[in-house]
Amino acid sequence: MHRRAAHSLPGHINPPGHVFLLGEDGKVSGDQDLIFFSNPESETGCVKVPVSGETPLVLLELGRAPAWTKKITVCYSICSV
Repeated sequence: MHRRAAHSLPGHINPPGHVFLLGEDGKVSGDQDLIFFSNPESETGCVKVPVSGETPLVLLELGRAPAWTKKITVCYSICSV
């Protein structure tokens, strides 16, 4: 099953998505559980985030999440330079 999340923001703001696969202790088990623009897909394929220029959304396939995963946290970051 896929879950799609897309958020509308004013102007041309396309914030990058970040996803954290969290275990029972509320922590990631390692770098492979941090999914974002330079690691756009989890090892099992349960999470995918877009690369530059794509629509800002997060694709989740919950059935492919590792058994130890207790929570999947999604966030977006907005910063100005």
